[in-house]
This record gives sequence, C-alpha cells and structure tokens, in this order.
Amino acid sequence: MLFTAGFFAAHATASGWVGLLARQHRAEASALYLFAYYAGSSALGACSGLAYAAGGWNASVAYVCVLLALGFAVAVLVARRARRTAR
Repeated sequence: MLFTAGFFAAHATASGWVGLLARQHRAEASALYLFAYYAGSSALGACSGLAYAAGGWNASVAYVCVLLALGFAVAVLVARRARRTAR
C-alpha cells in the first residue's frame, strides 16, 4: 500500500511539474509525459513480475528499492533544473 500511494503521489507531482517547467508547447509536454508514464508503468510493471519469478519477494523488494532510488535521483535533478530556470 505504501509503494502504491507513493507511486500515485509521485505521478501527481510530476504531472504538475510538467506544466510548470514547459515554457512552450505545454500540451505536447503533457502528452509526452503521459506517454512515458503509461509506457514506463507497463514495462516496469512487467519487469516486477520477472523479478518475483527470479527471486521471490526478496528480489521484488530489491527491484522496488532500485526504482525508488532512480526516482529520487530524477526528482533531485529536475528540482535543481527548476531552481536554475527560476533564477
């Protein structure tokens, strides 16, 4: 439940950032974000099944932890870029 709630909270935050960061072509930026969201959810969701098949719950937890670390890294990079753009 915690990971699912975090996933949707991150989606809502990222979706809001698209409109703030896109200076032009906001509709296209939003469409590209949604495409990446659904494509990534499908691909990464399928890979979670592979992780579970390969190593059970331990592999699934490790997989989710790696995804969380990657998501955090992307959020930090976007936040830094947003700060530089705001100046």
